[in-house]
Amino acid sequence: MKVMKLFKTKLFLFFIGSIVCNSGQLQDLHFSQYNDAPLLINPALTGDSPDCNLRLGINYKNQWNKTYVTQSVFADSRIFLKEYEDKDHLGIGGLFFNDKAGDGELTTNYGMALVALHKSFNSDKTIFGSLGFSFGLGNISINYSSLYFDNQWNGFVFDPNLSNNEDLNSNSLVYYDLNAGFLLTFIKPDSYRIKIGGSLSNIIGQKYSFLGQNIAKSKRYLFHADMIYLIDEKFSLSPSILFSVQNTATEIMAGSNFCISFSDIRLVTGLWLRAFKDITPLIGIEYRTFSLNFSYDINISSQHVATNYQGGMEFSLIKKICYTKDQIHTLENSPCNKW
Repeated sequence: MKVMKLFKTKLFLFFIGSIVCNSGQLQDLHFSQYNDAPLLINPALTGDSPDCNLRLGINYKNQWNKTYVTQSVFADSRIFLKEYEDKDHLGIGGLFFNDKAGDGELTTNYGMALVALHKSFNSDKTIFGSLGFSFGLGNISINYSSLYFDNQWNGFVFDPNLSNNEDLNSNSLVYYDLNAGFLLTFIKPDSYRIKIGGSLSNIIGQKYSFLGQNIAKSKRYLFHADMIYLIDEKFSLSPSILFSVQNTATEIMAGSNFCISFSDIRLVTGLWLRAFKDITPLIGIEYRTFSLNFSYDINISSQHVATNYQGGMEFSLIKKICYTKDQIHTLENSPCNKW
């Protein structure tokens, strides 16, 4: 029974890997803490960090006891346009992520270069419009030697030394894609900040397949909105929502963080819901220009019977670098606003 169960598990994981690489119907990489992985959801968010000039970030997610592990690093910065003083600016950035899934070690390594233009629509610099683009280059590979096939059953056990007799053309491939996004930002100083944006991924992409079928990756349509509302000098709320569609896969995630400020230390708690799938509590701490958040996906979907309500542990670390002492002073004493 254990042998047959192992065979079914291996076959199922291989089937899932085949779907990912040949139909493109599953969703692109995503984090529950999507607001702390801004370059992944919308290239127009590149350089959208007005309180400081440079932003560095790390994201890590571990799902189902390391069955799926995703890790990402990114950096973005502002470049001011002299002819427009500090009214408009460019954002440039780069991102790299590694994703590994299943017993077949389906691995994706992906790098992205991003650029965005941020333009103010009024003299008070309280209304901005942003347009961003990104180009990505990736490699996907799979380890067939870690998988068992029916032809390797010798009547008693699975023998990896037996030929699998499968026509497997390749175990590694390269692909590229082009993505675009827009963003509108509304600010009322010392009160609130609202962002509304959207992105389209895989506008132009290379067709790829392990089985030589040359199937294009599906386009992903994503819309998001978030708000920072300052309750008073010590407290703030940060509600947000994300809606994503890729082929037949849909994701809706919404929730809010609550922040309390103690001078230059700020504590964060939050509760998020991925519709019909996960409940995600969050806890974090901010110290000056550092931000560290932890969250855990509690699976509430119909799959909870198999997962025992287990989901994914995730953390994000963001560091902002400011070029002037005035900016550092302003940021350290701000009440969780992250303007």
